[in-house]
Amino acid sequence: MGRVQVGSWWRRGLAVSWLLLVAAVVLGAPAAAEAGDPPFDLGGEWVLVSSREDPTTDPAPECGTASEWAWEAGEQGLTLYVVPCEDRDPASGMWEWLAVAGDVVPGASEHDELVLWDGGRVVRAWIAEQGAEVQLAVLTTTCGGAGRDACVSAGEPVAEAAIAALPGGAAGVNTPGFTVESIGLSLVVPVVIIAIVVAPVRLARALARPRFASSSSADRYHDVTPVVSRARWRRRVRRLLWWVVAGLVFIGLTAVTTRDPSLAGGALVLALLPLILVLVGRWTFLRPHPVERGRRSVTGLGAEAALGTTLSVLAVALAVLVLLVHVLLFAYAGMFPGWPSLTGGDLERMDLPLLAGLRPLLRSMGSDAALVSVLAALPLLVGAAAVDALGQRLRTASLDDALAQDDRPHYLYLRSFDEDRLTLTAHLRRRGLVSALSMMRRVRFEEVMVRQLSATGPVIAIAPPGSSLPPIGAARASFSNDEWQQHVTRYAETARAVVLSATPGEIRPGYGWELDLIANRIGHQRVLVVLGPWPLTSLRRRWVQFCQTVAPVPFFAPITMPWVPDGVHLLAHSPRSGWHAWGATRRLDWTYAVALDEATRAYLPDWS
Repeated sequence: MGRVQVGSWWRRGLAVSWLLLVAAVVLGAPAAAEAGDPPFDLGGEWVLVSSREDPTTDPAPECGTASEWAWEAGEQGLTLYVVPCEDRDPASGMWEWLAVAGDVVPGASEHDELVLWDGGRVVRAWIAEQGAEVQLAVLTTTCGGAGRDACVSAGEPVAEAAIAALPGGAAGVNTPGFTVESIGLSLVVPVVIIAIVVAPVRLARALARPRFASSSSADRYHDVTPVVSRARWRRRVRRLLWWVVAGLVFIGLTAVTTRDPSLAGGALVLALLPLILVLVGRWTFLRPHPVERGRRSVTGLGAEAALGTTLSVLAVALAVLVLLVHVLLFAYAGMFPGWPSLTGGDLERMDLPLLAGLRPLLRSMGSDAALVSVLAALPLLVGAAAVDALGQRLRTASLDDALAQDDRPHYLYLRSFDEDRLTLTAHLRRRGLVSALSMMRRVRFEEVMVRQLSATGPVIAIAPPGSSLPPIGAARASFSNDEWQQHVTRYAETARAVVLSATPGEIRPGYGWELDLIANRIGHQRVLVVLGPWPLTSLRRRWVQFCQTVAPVPFFAPITMPWVPDGVHLLAHSPRSGWHAWGATRRLDWTYAVALDEATRAYLPDWS
């Protein structure tokens, strides 16, 4: 009996000890701090049931401790959650971090707040901003089983009171990096930086570009300057109209994201006028010049061409990825100061694209990641351009491939090999992905010429012995020193026309042999003489050297006469029409393309 009493007392003592321990833990634990008085008094049946501070938001670099108040009125419930932040971007970032579930309810409010429906509750979120005071507000209404529209309507008076109580109105909480205006800003910033660096260089080059005399008393000289001026102005007007369309569409999409239907509709309607003008103008008063059209091209065959295609595809993919990562980093850098943490659970809850991969950079750089993305994107895009250029060179057709794929009569391009490096500014058209993104805009002269001549036939050329990777331009073949002349003779005799560069650095024996071939040994005399866009002093020296060499040759003697001004770009010949010349006051890709277009149109009947 005594042992029973001892066991009973032992168990009672253990139970009391546990009770005392639990009481000590509970009483010793700090209670959640109250949030103080709510910003507004609902009155009526609404009863304030809780008021607390939420310290989970406090670690955010530019946001503080949240305050939360909860009310009840019968089956209805209401919660107001307010987070103070230093700016709009971290406030919107905090909203992303909270990752409140729900489907957007369009047109549910006259204000700019975001309204979500989450199966039994309505969530309204907005940013109240007045001066330096910025607050993210999230108002949640539960309606005791009511439907979406009824719940939205029931919560409107409370929402009006909350918006009026928090200073600064109700600005939307759209994520900064995913609004139309922010994406546009992220893409404009690097362009502006590049323009600041490149614009002075381009301006200096434009001012230093020489002018040439381009008038002649001979009716066989044709100045293309007026034609080029009109064509370029028409193109500028078309581009201006497209920019106006893009700007108005941009404003309309921005208005859609900010839920301003009247502005969105007005901007999109206004965009129709310049859109109609540019579409109608392309067939009437703003018609593009023929040199602006695409050209038929041939590509190489075999493994090298396949590798080139693969590299170009990879370059495009890399450029798209770089731009995407840049836009996302630009967005996340603005939101990052509003994120209290970036744990695995946060990433899963937020579900933002590529955030897991960009997390280390955001943690190390913070809001500076936007600058890092700009500085990193530029060299990566240059790398993508280099890969794309390599891919295009690998895809360049060989001489045999070009003639096999294009059965039109060919052009044979004869030049001094030092002219393969000749370039000029690309105003008319840019080649490839990186050239489209680049603001330096240089293109090889041979590419300009080959692109235009390709409208009426493939262009072939002889490569230096031992050449491996051809440049972009004419389709090439390389022959030994013992056999190249017989191949040149064969291709010259069957050519639609022989294209001869008249501005070699020096007249070497091989070039002299080609001059003799054209003047004396091919019977058709279908010839196109081209002067490259060398610097002024070099161009004059090269042209004088050429004229002195060919002046004693009856076939070339007429083009050495004074009727040819120094603005001449090219001269064409056929037995029926003799020599005619085309030139301009400037040496641009536009002027060369238009001169080639007019010359081939005039002589094509004789060259066919």
